[in-house]
Amino acid sequence: MQRAGRILVWGFLVMSGGVPDSTYVALSQWRTPSGGTTTLSSWEECTIGVASGRATKDGRPMIWKTRDTDGYDNAVFLNTVYRYRFLAVIDAGNRQDSWMSLNERGFAILNSALYDLAAGGSGPANGGFMTYAAGTCASVAEFKRLLDSTNITGRRTSANFAVMDSTGAAAIFETGGYRYWQYDATDSITCPRGYVLRTNFSTAGGGSEGIVRFQRTSALFDGFYAGDSISPKSVLRYQMRDLADPGGVPFPLPFHGTVGGAPYGFIPVVTTICRAASASAAVIQGVLPGEAAQTSTFWTILGCPVTGIAIPYWLVCEPPLPSADLPNAPLNDTANDIYFKIWGGSAWSTYLNSFLLRDDNGNGLLRNLFQAEDVVFAAADTLLMKWRQGQCVALEVQRAESTYAAFALSALRAASNAIVEVKPENNIATLEGYSLHQNYPNPFNPSTTIRYRLPHKSVVQLTVFNTLGQQVAQLVNGEVEAGYHEARFDGSGVSSGVYFYRLQAGDFVASKGLLLCR
Repeated sequence: MQRAGRILVWGFLVMSGGVPDSTYVALSQWRTPSGGTTTLSSWEECTIGVASGRATKDGRPMIWKTRDTDGYDNAVFLNTVYRYRFLAVIDAGNRQDSWMSLNERGFAILNSALYDLAAGGSGPANGGFMTYAAGTCASVAEFKRLLDSTNITGRRTSANFAVMDSTGAAAIFETGGYRYWQYDATDSITCPRGYVLRTNFSTAGGGSEGIVRFQRTSALFDGFYAGDSISPKSVLRYQMRDLADPGGVPFPLPFHGTVGGAPYGFIPVVTTICRAASASAAVIQGVLPGEAAQTSTFWTILGCPVTGIAIPYWLVCEPPLPSADLPNAPLNDTANDIYFKIWGGSAWSTYLNSFLLRDDNGNGLLRNLFQAEDVVFAAADTLLMKWRQGQCVALEVQRAESTYAAFALSALRAASNAIVEVKPENNIATLEGYSLHQNYPNPFNPSTTIRYRLPHKSVVQLTVFNTLGQQVAQLVNGEVEAGYHEARFDGSGVSSGVYFYRLQAGDFVASKGLLLCR
């Protein structure tokens, strides 16, 4: 589902949270999904980075990207028509352009658009060029030779390209139509911290497009580096979902205040890293020397990062159906549906309702998404530890990917259903005293605890189902007193996989997913 109709004409906002009232940010015209031109600059901007093994917590290189675009239907696609197979995030239905890619040799590439280096007039533009590179390059050195060869004829590229390979090489290339400049993250002299960050300007071109996001991501990575915490999870969780004002001060969630005349509690997401234009995100993690390139991991969020869940993919099998463009990816569609519930509508198209992201009790959308995402991270870490010591078996990889995708889709749908209307007088979300908590532990083996709250005595049904909708267990069926309660589910008699539990108490109905891993 595209965010059609989100149009913002020229205007000015007074930003708060550490920014003086005299600071105004000019907003460029929003481009609708049908196309058209923008004023001042395109919203097809991105925040990217590359880290060598010297910088990351576990010694494996990484590249990452928050994708900003007017194409909100993203999907994961396995391209098999070139020399090397590769996974890519694409615009659903357009398999010619790739925006974040990882191939079977462990070479990975992604980009951010540039506005200060001129493109040439020959060959494919940024997305098509990355498709060709992902399909034909086995290493950073081969990518550099591709740039050398196309310097002569010129390229229709104007981009910062972040690349890495299975040897540990990692770099960003500032690339125009006839020239490029390389910034090597493995060079301890020119890159002492081992990582390179970019938005939409180049040091060679001297521009400043995206400078606010660049300053914010630099500050975040200073903290990651100091704490030795540069990892896929830290980037996905804290950098890609960052909601800070132009002064680099994160908006508190919930935000008790008003900005730019917007409704109480709504925060602007224009200069933030996670923006109104953010449609997907990816962290591609490489390998240590001696590890198989097939264990390189493609972590992807389909949809705006604050409305989606990160799950991993590997180059052993086709991506699971919830991620594929058939014609749209259900994971992406559900994330888009959630976005429409928390954005400011056509009047405040670049604002999000902070009280729906997180309420005063610490509950809300982000908590639900992060709880589910933690389950996926824990399960994937266990499998990766095993695979890195041996071999990725295609059937096992396929089963894992399908399980994670189904679990994430269920969690997204449950999170969407849990978003309720906000009382206009105080803008605080409420479920009228009912609540259903995520089971703990999750993943579990063989038993787990489910907690729920009732505001008054109620007739309760708490039931566990499999992915086919068949009842597996009924944990509670009868009248229960008010207060907090716990129920235990023993999965000894069922197979590993995704299950769902549903609580019905009076008019209140809620469900969540759980994951049994033996």
